[in-house]
Amino acid sequence: ATTNNKGTTGDGHKLALAVGAKGIDLDDVQVHPTGFHNPKDPDNKVKTLCAEILRGEGGVLLNRWGSRFADELGTRDYVTGRMLEVDPTQLKFALVMNGAAAAKAETHIGLYTKKELIHKYETLEDLAAWDFWEGAVSVHTLRATLTQYDKDASMGRDAFNKTFFHNVPVTDAGPYYVGIVTPVIHYCMGGLAISPDGRVLREDGEAIPGLHAAGEVIGGLHGKNRLGGNALSECVVFGRTIANRLDLSS
Repeated sequence: ATTNNKGTTGDGHKLALAVGAKGIDLDDVQVHPTGFHNPKDPDNKVKTLCAEILRGEGGVLLNRWGSRFADELGTRDYVTGRMLEVDPTQLKFALVMNGAAAAKAETHIGLYTKKELIHKYETLEDLAAWDFWEGAVSVHTLRATLTQYDKDASMGRDAFNKTFFHNVPVTDAGPYYVGIVTPVIHYCMGGLAISPDGRVLREDGEAIPGLHAAGEVIGGLHGKNRLGGNALSECVVFGRTIANRLDLSS
């Protein structure tokens, strides 16, 4: 599964490589831990990204048995790795937000609810009846999991070394907003070699005349993983850098 559309086929890379550009780390691809799984369209390989603001504002990740398994605010590779360890066969997880957390991400919740990717349940009892659990999770299990989460929050650290707990308590703090998430191919970490001012380089380090690059098409900036939001930053920084040095008078 991926967040990329069908038009994302690496054409920029191919064109530049064909004229001698140097590629860097082209085998490094970032997997994002939370793309929405839509039960009404389960076979669609293109998933809607579940933005990190939902976890940032207090969304809790649970496995199919109603237990937490990771620091929700960990890096993308860490959270994805834990998912692969915990449920490698189905790779489906629940993202659970209480009403306070959902209010902080109102715009996102509205969009995802409209797309029927987020659903609202008034109480823990209602949440326990959600068909995602396939009858394997009771309200007692959910309450125990969330109560422990709230207890860890009051202590300032949990078993996964999470130290930031937003919009707690979660236990009996409905309504609850929930969705099914799964890891998705998200971003090409590698790309074209460029100079600090955005000129595309050959294998010998010389710049290719007239060829500049910015954004996901470049490589060597983030390494094997990157933080959320940095993709837009690199577009703006290198895009402006290139634009400011180009002579467009002619």
